[in-house]
This record gives sequence, C-alpha cells and structure tokens, in this order.
Amino acid sequence: MDMKKLIAAAALLACVGGASAQVYVGGALGATNQDVDCQGASKCDKNAVGGKLYAGYAIDPVFALEAGYANFGKFSASGNVSGVGLVSVDLRSSAVFILGAIRGTVAPDMKLVGRLGMANVTSKIDVSVPSASGSDSMSEISAYYGIGLEYTINKNLSASVEADFTKAADVAETGNGLIRMISVGAQYRF
Repeated sequence: MDMKKLIAAAALLACVGGASAQVYVGGALGATNQDVDCQGASKCDKNAVGGKLYAGYAIDPVFALEAGYANFGKFSASGNVSGVGLVSVDLRSSAVFILGAIRGTVAPDMKLVGRLGMANVTSKIDVSVPSASGSDSMSEISAYYGIGLEYTINKNLSASVEADFTKAADVAETGNGLIRMISVGAQYRF
C-alpha cells in the first residue's frame, strides 16, 4: 500500500458521514526503541524520540478507523574497524498506517483503546567511514498494533498514554527489528 492510497483512505474517513459518526485528530510524542543488532559496535543507541499524527473516524462509540504517520526517530551505532577506521551507522524508520480501533470504558471519563492494522514502514540507513559514505532505504508492509488509555477532559478533548508496535523494514538485511513507541498525546473530536 503506497502513501497515495493511505491518504485517499484518510480522506474517505473524513468525508463519510453518519448520525453517530465522529471525526477526530490526534498526536502523540514519546520514547522509541528499536531492536537492532549492535554486535561489534563500541557505541550503540537503540533509543530515540518519536511521534505520530493521525485522523480517525468513529463509526460508533466502540469502533473507529484511523490513518496516520509515525516517525520513530534516529537510532545509531559506531565502532572502529581494523584497516578502515571509525564506522558510523544511523537508522531512521517511519510508517504510514491504517488501523481499526476498539474502545471500551474502564472508568468514568477513561477508555481503554486497542489498535490493529497495517503500516507501510520505511527504514533508511546511512553508513559513513573516513573516506566515504552511503545510504539505502526500503519499505515493507508490516503489522501495526497498539494499546492505550484515554482520559476525557471535555466533550472534544482527551489525553492519552499509548504503546505502539511495528517491525522495521530490513534495510540492513540483519533481520527485522521490533519498534516500540511509548507516548503521551492528545486527541480532538469535531
């Protein structure tokens, strides 16, 4: 699924109407972590800061469809290689996603939300050595899932704590790494 199809799906979500339907937008910012192979690296940073923006269409109070974009930040590693010198590697991953969301009330003004869908995950790797540098990127369709807790502040605004998960595109051919994002965010309902 390419970016144009996901944008078209998001536009369709915003245009479809219904008596109990509600359109909303949201965003979150938080800590990310990616399982990367740092074998042989003297420095390895598997943690970063990431975020997401999304639009949703609530079919009813329980079921919704969401589409959005997540940026998982930059992960890096470096180390000295005999005869080459310092080798530095940076890996950036992002995703365009479409999800189904299910919400259930757990307390007054508090909802538990579960999300499941697909994402077009793009990973880009940059490698540099003292005399050269290069980069490569690839995209793969991966499962995207998450769980969160939403607190209703007023009829239009809610705050959230969320955990999102997907797999990185295997641009370095070392095996896909799980990406995790633990974030806090807000959602506005129209």
